[in-house]
Amino acid sequence: MLDPISETSGKRNVSVRPLRYRGTMLRLPTAVVAGVFLACLGWSCGRTAVFAAPAAPSAAPSAPDDALSAKDAGSIDGHVKSIDYNTGLMTVEVAHGPKKTYEVMVVPGTSIQGAKDFHTIADLKKGAHVQVLMSQHGSTYTAQSIRLL
Repeated sequence: MLDPISETSGKRNVSVRPLRYRGTMLRLPTAVVAGVFLACLGWSCGRTAVFAAPAAPSAAPSAPDDALSAKDAGSIDGHVKSIDYNTGLMTVEVAHGPKKTYEVMVVPGTSIQGAKDFHTIADLKKGAHVQVLMSQHGSTYTAQSIRLL
């Protein structure tokens, strides 16, 4: 009886030249690749120099971006007086202290959390007791997170 290893020893994988990549890949000289790269880089930069020095920083700070000018508006604890599901505008009346109402935008990124799980804007109903963490941009309040109490 023949050894199983010796039976297959004549059938082992051998390198086959046509299956190698050597003849199928196009190799360009490095100088050609570098020239094409620099030409494309110069074209994308417009008619400026490819290796130009960076501009000196300006002395005056630039105007703040609209997204950066939003500030923390704190949190309120109250009851939902009204809610418009189409626009996401919710009116909350503060429960403690002087009676004051806030119109708060509920955006898709607002986290709405219940006792055990998360909710959607459809779960907010008139009269619900909520705690709202808000940010303010100008006179607009935006809800960052809402907790159903």
